[in-house]
Amino acid sequence: MASVIAICNSALGRVGGAKITSLDDPSVEAARCKEVYPLARQFVLAAREWSFAVRRRVLSPLASSSSFGYTKSFKKPSKSLRILTVYDGSSSAGMDDVNGLDWSLEGDEIQCDADTIKIRYIEDIEESALFSPGFVEALSVYMASQLAISLAQSASLSGNYLGLFERLVSQAAAVDGMQGRSRKIRSGRLVNVRR
Repeated sequence: MASVIAICNSALGRVGGAKITSLDDPSVEAARCKEVYPLARQFVLAAREWSFAVRRRVLSPLASSSSFGYTKSFKKPSKSLRILTVYDGSSSAGMDDVNGLDWSLEGDEIQCDADTIKIRYIEDIEESALFSPGFVEALSVYMASQLAISLAQSASLSGNYLGLFERLVSQAAAVDGMQGRSRKIRSGRLVNVRR
């Protein structure tokens, strides 16, 4: 498990920056890492379904619901970065059912036509001890792409690291996809189309 400082030092090493011991060090590298790290962490978390960051929750509607379009409004979890799926909470179908609801995210509210909902979402994980090795590597590379321009004055190095970041995210998706069991696809819509 990597610490925030280890992740920052990995990114700094990629662009030829000096190592830091704290985000509050009196150096340009520490100041840039302190600025870049929180946004980079959130960006990389939201980039894909990292298994350590996926959460599930059942939500009840807000007292003041939508006045047009959908019949109900639900407050999204405060630490959610991205809503993945929304299911009818009163349905007997589980969250493994691929037939989700029609829904829309407007501001910090989920709009849909259901009395309760079950959601899957990406949570904003701050504790670096929970990060997977693939996430740590992807975050370090993405930070390097952000630091390359200001510390190494190299747009091409930044572009190279962005390309590497995209490949790492794809590889991590493949590795994560091999964990757990496959979900069964139960879609009446597909069957009915063939009739």
